[in-house]
Amino acid sequence: MATMIPSDISEFKTEGEGRFYRFLENVAVPHNDYIAWYTPDINGREPDFLIYAKDVGIVIFEVKDWSLDQIVEANPHAFVLQSGAKAETKKNPYQQSREYYEQTIGKIKQDSFLVSKDPMHFGNPKIPIHYGVVFPNINKYEYTERGFHKVLSTDKIFF
Repeated sequence: MATMIPSDISEFKTEGEGRFYRFLENVAVPHNDYIAWYTPDINGREPDFLIYAKDVGIVIFEVKDWSLDQIVEANPHAFVLQSGAKAETKKNPYQQSREYYEQTIGKIKQDSFLVSKDPMHFGNPKIPIHYGVVFPNINKYEYTERGFHKVLSTDKIFF
């Protein structure tokens, strides 16, 4: 299995986070090429997952347990979710993962061993860093059919 940190979780904040954790634990192969942190602390903030993949670099994921029926509206800044009789505005999860990305870049830049000295990339992290969203309860086809891919591209989402 992939190296999971922490490795002994019995309860997750959401069901979707638990499903994604188990997915990574079992599917990230070859297993010794992957390390996944669940809710790591980055300057007092906690992205849902930070994954190091030997061939990709670091990927930061924000997991949302939303169903497609809950999403009433979406724009680059926010998603409006219907919960019973109440509509709630939530930050666009891609923007949320971008904030974690920026914090991670800042943290890495504090360590001179992790930043490039090469003039073409001077001061930038030595390894690639990416970010995205996990929608464990949403189907890619239905998401696209509803037109949400125009707001948040499917290549930034793990369905």
